[in-house]
Amino acid sequence: QQFMVRNNNNTPCVLHAVRAGSAECLRFISQNVPGGEELFKLTDDMLFTCCSVAAQSSPDVLAAVVEACGREHVASFTHHGTGVAFLACLSGRVDTMQYIVEELGRGCIMTTSNAGSTPLTWALSSRPLAEYLVREGGWELVSKRDQGGWTALHRLEYCGQHEFAFEIAAEFGERGC
Repeated sequence: QQFMVRNNNNTPCVLHAVRAGSAECLRFISQNVPGGEELFKLTDDMLFTCCSVAAQSSPDVLAAVVEACGREHVASFTHHGTGVAFLACLSGRVDTMQYIVEELGRGCIMTTSNAGSTPLTWALSSRPLAEYLVREGGWELVSKRDQGGWTALHRLEYCGQHEFAFEIAAEFGERGC
């Protein structure tokens, strides 16, 4: 019952364990606290959940949340119109994105937000992560357009990252030109 207690910001205890990066604590809660699965689905006042915070953490922390909530819940999770792969882009962690693709499926990186952006467009500030997403998503991901008609290549050009845009385009031959 103590795990249901929230602080003055309405944040549940389990969410603090996720923010602290304590996969061991998360596994203890999910295995020993009655109703543990539901604890992992609680939100704070900002609508953050264990899924949204764990996506920005290590693969081990995200794995503990997947174990507690189930793959289907984490794969279908949305936060303000974005999924787990979008939130993983905020940390720039390639290892976490690899976990998402391996454990939750390629579909997580192929989704679009309410505004039509993709995880790739969110990852463009982290070249290693963007390169990984290009390899995994291929031309299908690179060529997705947002509501304004922009692709990841448009975003790179707009931000002055011409060399990176050229490298991605060249990887796809005539399609990329």
